[in-house]
Amino acid sequence: MRIIGKVQRLYVKSTVRYFHWLLIGLLLSLKPLRLSKGSGGPSWGWRLWFWTGRVWVEPGFEGGSEFGIIKKSPVGMNRLEPCSGEKLAAELLWLAQKLVACGCAEEAVSKWAVASNLAWLGLWAQPRLQGSLVKISAFLFKQAKILGLYEIEESKKEQQRQTKKKMLLSWLPLLCRASNGTDVPILSMSERVELEKVLEESIEMLEQEEDQEQVLSLWLHHFTYCPSSDWPNLHASYTRWCNASRKLLVLQ
Repeated sequence: MRIIGKVQRLYVKSTVRYFHWLLIGLLLSLKPLRLSKGSGGPSWGWRLWFWTGRVWVEPGFEGGSEFGIIKKSPVGMNRLEPCSGEKLAAELLWLAQKLVACGCAEEAVSKWAVASNLAWLGLWAQPRLQGSLVKISAFLFKQAKILGLYEIEESKKEQQRQTKKKMLLSWLPLLCRASNGTDVPILSMSERVELEKVLEESIEMLEQEEDQEQVLSLWLHHFTYCPSSDWPNLHASYTRWCNASRKLLVLQ
C-alpha cells in the first residue's frame, strides 16, 4: 500500500508539472519569442525540451514558433509531429480532467487562475483556439466553485476566494469576447446556462463588495464591448451588487 501511495503521488506530481509546461507552451504559441545578439544583431533560434520529453518548443530565426509531440516512428526512432495551439489546449483539458479525477482540482484551478497572460493573448487568437480555451475555462470554473465549500480553516478559505477572484479576472474577458468558431458553437445552450450560474455563484462567494465590484466592472466593460454577444449574461449579479452597494451608502 505504501508503494501504491508513493506511485500515486509521483503520478499527480508529474501530471501537475506537465500541465504547467503545457501552459507555457500554449503561451509561447500565441506569443513567439525572438532572441537577439545585441542591438540589431541576428536572431538566435533556440529549443526548449519539456521535462516530459514529449513536448518541445522552438521559436525560429524569424520570430515564428513551432511545436511538436515526440512519437515513435515505425522503425523505433523518435520523430517530430507538428502540434498546434489547439492540440496543446486539448491536451490541457485532458490533463485538467485527469487532475480532477485524482482529487487534485485545486492544482489545475490555481494554475489556470494565474495564467492571465495566456488569457489576454487569447483575445486575439484564432476562433478555434479561443473555443478550446473557453472549454478549459468552463470546466475549471465549475471545479473552482466547489473549492473551499467544506473548508474550516479561515486562511484556507480566503486563499480559495482569492483564487476564484483571479480566475474571474483572468478569463471573464475571453468568455465575453471569444468567437463561436468556424464549425460549431463553443458551448451548447445548456452548457452556457450552467456556466452562467456557476459564474454568478462564484462572484457571490467573493463576499467582499470591492472584489465583486472589480469583477463585475470588468465583465460589464467586455460584455458591452461586444454588442453582438449576449453571453455570459451576469446582469442578475450586477443588479444584486448595485442594490447591496446602495444599501451600504444609505447606512453610512
